[in-house]
Amino acid sequence: MENLDNTVIEVLTEEHGEKVIAWWKKQGIHTRCKIGVCTKKYDNDYRYYGVINGIFDNCSIEEVRENNAKIIELPTEEKTFPRMMMCWDNENLAFNIYVLFYDKQLNYPYIGILASDVERYKSGDYNIDLIYYKNAKEIEEQPKEMTLDEVCKELGYKIKIVK
Repeated sequence: MENLDNTVIEVLTEEHGEKVIAWWKKQGIHTRCKIGVCTKKYDNDYRYYGVINGIFDNCSIEEVRENNAKIIELPTEEKTFPRMMMCWDNENLAFNIYVLFYDKQLNYPYIGILASDVERYKSGDYNIDLIYYKNAKEIEEQPKEMTLDEVCKELGYKIKIVK
């Protein structure tokens, strides 16, 4: 990541604050004893956590402006690999692929194996052909098909057949 001096993140809630502090720690910043409890939710003035002039602290919007600090949003965590994804080059032909890694410098950056080879791979058999794809997206959870009996049981209803 680029130089983080004069960069802050506005903390929205206490849960968000924990994530903000953890993110700063991952960047190698010593967060001192800060835990991220000064929040926008409670209208706290000192809810901007970050590095200003080389020092990590929480500060007010006035301090952010005085130091011409940049306010960023908490970067989203990228999901880790390997994981199953829907991959394709031609949108008419998409496959569930076990993506091992992603390399944005490649023309076909999603590199994985067929779903049918996952058990072999997990058991240590690496003599499996790699497949490269241009596009990928998360696999959307498919709605579960249920019988009327299963729906009623799930909802706590009893079926009474009337003749």
